[in-house]
Amino acid sequence: MSQTTSPDGASGTAGRKPFGGGGFSDDAGYRIAYARKVTATDVRDESIRLTAHQLQEWVDLEFAVRMITVDRHTFTAAILPGSEKARIDWRSDYGALEYKRVDPPSHVYDGVQSLHAELGLRFSASDFLVDREGAWWFLETNPNGQWAWIECLTDDISSAIMNALRSSAQRRECAV
Repeated sequence: MSQTTSPDGASGTAGRKPFGGGGFSDDAGYRIAYARKVTATDVRDESIRLTAHQLQEWVDLEFAVRMITVDRHTFTAAILPGSEKARIDWRSDYGALEYKRVDPPSHVYDGVQSLHAELGLRFSASDFLVDREGAWWFLETNPNGQWAWIECLTDDISSAIMNALRSSAQRRECAV
């Protein structure tokens, strides 16, 4: 992944995802700017210098993953794309998605736990892509990410969050 305002040295195919909320308004109203597949030619356009872009190596995905982490507990769901639009950005075609529970490989679990320790996080929603060979590609982690939509596929995320909050409150009471 790179963050740049320079198209110099661009090669191959990448995924481009906007920073921030990803929405914009124009004559057609408010619209969402979803991730899209771009080529080196696309990013050599001089207008790319006008703002920062998030470019990530293109992954020919089998499915996407949302992993919710609460302390040492993970709750993980595969997001199966049923259309070409959903293959590029699953948020762009909710009607073409199926979901199933999936267990992360141990090195992925360990990596997320290390990231939590480094950043001081107790909760996050992390996104991955899993390619056709089964390799997991980390995209991002969000310390305020959405999780309720996958709770029915996983164990009880709500209870894990409640228990984490309760344990924090009990530690504070003991310190008083």
